[in-house]
Amino acid sequence: MYQNFKEKSPLSSAREGNRGIRKHNEIFAGPFTLALGGGGARGLAHIGVLRALESEGIFPSLIAGSSMGAIIGAMYSQLRDSSRVEELIEGLLHRDCFSDLRLDLMPENSQPESHRSRKHLVDYLRRGIYFSRVARRAGAIDNSILVHFLSRLLKDEDIRETSIPFAAVAVSLATGEEVVLDQGPIIRAAAASSAIPGVITPVEISGEQLIDGSVLQVVPVAAAKSLSKYPVLAVDVSKDIAREAPPKTGLDVLIRADLIANRRLNQRALTAADVVLNPEVGLADWSDFRFIDMLIAAGRDAARSFLRQSMLKPRLLQVEEKSVRKQVERRFQNLQAADRHHTGCDTAYALRTPFGT
Repeated sequence: MYQNFKEKSPLSSAREGNRGIRKHNEIFAGPFTLALGGGGARGLAHIGVLRALESEGIFPSLIAGSSMGAIIGAMYSQLRDSSRVEELIEGLLHRDCFSDLRLDLMPENSQPESHRSRKHLVDYLRRGIYFSRVARRAGAIDNSILVHFLSRLLKDEDIRETSIPFAAVAVSLATGEEVVLDQGPIIRAAAASSAIPGVITPVEISGEQLIDGSVLQVVPVAAAKSLSKYPVLAVDVSKDIAREAPPKTGLDVLIRADLIANRRLNQRALTAADVVLNPEVGLADWSDFRFIDMLIAAGRDAARSFLRQSMLKPRLLQVEEKSVRKQVERRFQNLQAADRHHTGCDTAYALRTPFGT
């Protein structure tokens, strides 16, 4: 049903023979594997990356996804159509099956300092409800709600029946090892890969309790390399914690420390990829699905930038231009400010009662 994958050291697995420069079109001269990382709403940028590749007639020979990357990857592996993926997701954003997920339950701290005091109180109250739920069961939200949501996006079939070979990456609670799901029901596999610890209850597959694959690797590069001998194009949509406001409470410090450790592990893992794309989505919260158009555009622009390169280094290609970064930052900040003005204040959105209680 699945294969356990023990991670090798990214430092030892890096291919010494590939330190030279390779023309970018050689990456796509033959089959390649696409590794899509987690990041909540930021993972919508994967749609833009797929669209840019698709417009050039480029399709991966295999997709490995973790968390949101598993959801987008699973959809694309069935549909081979990025526009259809976007259409399905956008159609569900305002439906009950999406709001039931309560993805705003534990928002990342990204508000400007002028809004921090009010938002801090709201977050504190919401976290109190969250932790009271987690203290009594394996997660604040039952995984059946996530499975129901995914059933509206994915065809209920075995992973081996997808148009493009696909694998979802999760983590075993029992062994702490990465689990690569490349066969079995695709909906449950995507749910297991997206079961955020403490938020979504673990998903059982073949007797194993599985949680979000991003716990070990935000971008499943090692898993992708274990599944295929072909070059790996990785897409990293991680939060840019360097531009976060300083933590205010002990809980904030704990969350920040976890993010730092997770980021360092991710950076090391990415060194094993042949190419890494970094769409400009680092300012978006993981629950900012309101910005779907901008997030998709950021992924598309990053992929187009990559495709325009005449030469690239196969280790890490950071598709980052300072002028573009500043423009994106301003656009995100303006949209967030407009959203706060439209709702009256930031708390108008944040004070929605969790769990419908």
